Amino acid sequence: MDFPHFLLAHSTYSTLAPGSPWWETNMQAFNTKQKRSLAAILMYTAWHLWKERNRRIFQNQAMRPDQLLGLIQSDVLLRRMATGFPLLKEELLFSQ
Repeated sequence: MDFPHFLLAHSTYSTLAPGSPWWETNMQAFNTKQKRSLAAILMYTAWHLWKERNRRIFQNQAMRPDQLLGLIQSDVLLRRMATGFPLLKEELLFSQ
C-alpha cells in the first residue's frame, strides 16, 4: 500500500466531509434543502472521480473530462427524477 497516498486521501476526505470545519464554514449560508442538494452533487462527483481513477489505474483506460461530467450530470438528474433532489442550480440559488 502507498501509505503517504493513503494519508493524503484520508486527510482530504476528512477535511471535506460533512461535519468538518471546512464543510460547516462553507455551508452555513445555505438552508437544509440546499445543503442536501450540494452534498448529493458532491457525492456523485466524488464517486465518479474515484471510478475514473480506478479505470485509469486498473483498466489502463481514460474518459475525456466531458464524458466524465456527462456521467455525473446523468446520475444527478436520475436521482432528481426519483427523489426531487438535488435541487438544480437556479433552485439552489433561490430556494428558501
